[in-house]
Amino acid sequence: MMARDDGRWHIGLGWDVTASVAHNPDAEHHCVHSDPWFGTVAPGEAVTRRGVILFVEGSADDLLQRFLGNEELG
Repeated sequence: MMARDDGRWHIGLGWDVTASVAHNPDAEHHCVHSDPWFGTVAPGEAVTRRGVILFVEGSADDLLQRFLGNEELG
């Protein structure tokens, strides 16, 4: 999760099963990276992951509560 400079808006992303989350907050990038975890997938198998990108006007806790209550990740 990252906050806008004034703390009014937050963005968060995540997956039902996550391998990693990282960000580059420097002036040139402002990147957020979120990678789902697929494990070992044998030939012919399929794995589905569900993820969300949330933009919330409010606090970091508001974003967290929305993320935890997201049915797509349940």
